[in-house]
Amino acid sequence: MNVVACIRGALLAYLAGSLFCMVHAFFHRKWLRSAAGAAVGFAFTLHSIVLVHRIWVSGRLPFSNMYETLLFFSWLLVLISWMLERRYRLFILGTFTTPIALLILAGTSLLPPDVERLMPSLRSNWLIIHVSTCFLAYTAFAIAFASSTLFFIFMLMARRKPGLKAEFEKRCSVMDAITYRTITLGFPFLTLGIITGSVWADLCWGTYWSWDPKETWSLVTWLIYGVCLHLRHTDGMKGGWAALASIVGFASVVCTYFGVNYLFSTLHAYA
Repeated sequence: MNVVACIRGALLAYLAGSLFCMVHAFFHRKWLRSAAGAAVGFAFTLHSIVLVHRIWVSGRLPFSNMYETLLFFSWLLVLISWMLERRYRLFILGTFTTPIALLILAGTSLLPPDVERLMPSLRSNWLIIHVSTCFLAYTAFAIAFASSTLFFIFMLMARRKPGLKAEFEKRCSVMDAITYRTITLGFPFLTLGIITGSVWADLCWGTYWSWDPKETWSLVTWLIYGVCLHLRHTDGMKGGWAALASIVGFASVVCTYFGVNYLFSTLHAYA
């Protein structure tokens, strides 16, 4: 199987889907929506084939290094985004999540695709539990980031087009609801990811918490989203402030996932 060709095909199809989504956002033509759905569906099929092939060749889930987690993260983002689009009947969400998935998958081209044997410390069922829960959280936060960005775009449009203010305010309300619900979904998974990581760290290194850069940034991310949810319930923080907190939180996610591995010395930089 030519994995490189499949990934390139998926990237081109995701790119086409992203462009169709963006054009549809302005012109609202039914054929553009159908073309975007077909392109993203084709890309997702190729993406799934690559992921399944990786699992078959390695004999394990794709959680051991940056190349594999980029494959999994982008695949999960497209899947959950599609599920939310069907749930809320909000096609425009893919206008932002599809390009994000495209960029994440494109990152695999910068990394070696070799299948390597797991390090002794990674040969544990804790790997599956810890990594899967963290990436479910990251995916939820990525979608919250997309909906928060759309919130600000709709808010700006409401100010620039007074005649359509009610319609754009309605869309802002929907984006705010998606942001809240995805953060509510992601936060427990992140909490579970930190807990399982601590237990696994104790088994491997003899300590639950060592203030490793990855651990520290995970805690910072957890605190940002925790404060966001707390203020939502106690002070009713909605709208622009909630969207801004979501964007800041996702910036922390990016730092936790990418920045720590390449900018700091960390026990978690297995790649």
